Amino acid sequence: IFLSVSFILLFSLNTAMSSVVMAGFILFFMCTFLLSLRLKSLTVKRRNIRSEILSFVTVRLQAMITIKSFNRETVEENKFEGHSRKLFSLGVDYYRLQGLISALFPLGLYLLLVYVMYHSIRLRGEYHTLFPTHVLIIYMITLLNLLPAMRRLLAVNIVWQSGDVSLMKILRIFNAPKEKRGSAATPRLMQAGIIAEEISFGFANRTVFTSLSFQIRPNTITTINGGPGSGKTTLFRLLLGIYRPDAGTISIGDPPIDNADAYSIRRNVTLVSEEAPLI
Repeated sequence: IFLSVSFILLFSLNTAMSSVVMAGFILFFMCTFLLSLRLKSLTVKRRNIRSEILSFVTVRLQAMITIKSFNRETVEENKFEGHSRKLFSLGVDYYRLQGLISALFPLGLYLLLVYVMYHSIRLRGEYHTLFPTHVLIIYMITLLNLLPAMRRLLAVNIVWQSGDVSLMKILRIFNAPKEKRGSAATPRLMQAGIIAEEISFGFANRTVFTSLSFQIRPNTITTINGGPGSGKTTLFRLLLGIYRPDAGTISIGDPPIDNADAYSIRRNVTLVSEEAPLI
């Protein structure tokens, strides 16, 4: 309401100059919106790294005796420092961008004030039209009073972007499809091979697989090599039906995993991972 009344007042004082001011505000809003999208992406990445660090520390604390027994202190410290450096780098980028967004509106407002002064001097010099002093003062005070309102809108936008990241994570959990148990087909795990056809999968901030296809024959040993973050654990979670591929199918025997009994699959599959501690 305050912004609407303010712009009505500005247009009543000088329509031509207020049109330029309105165009300037729209331009700065568009720039802020685009920067906010990048800020949201950084927020997602920071949240994910924080979750990874929390999980990493929790698992290492549970396995402290193992770490001590096998002299893995240096290895685990290097891993933790790698996660911390990544979080620090994202934090620097996040606060730089947040500072740029916060400074954008004051900068734009002061540029518009310079334009108002220039326009009033131009009217007097070129067109010999006197811009009333009291009108100029009212105009500039109104513009200055817009700054606190714009800052509040900006703060609301940043808080909303941060809250939207957490809300979307919760909604993904609630909207996850219900697993099929009992009534679904039971795959023949010992006689059947594993076939993946054009599977694609990704998280909110990155793509893990794109059109991945492979076949694992029964009664064979298969090694999957890859560095940290290459998607090995994600692939096993797809095989267990914990994650569902965004595209493509994974089959153990005849039925695809989406149509198979998840309980039967996990009952016959053993997964050993530092992210799945024994209880």
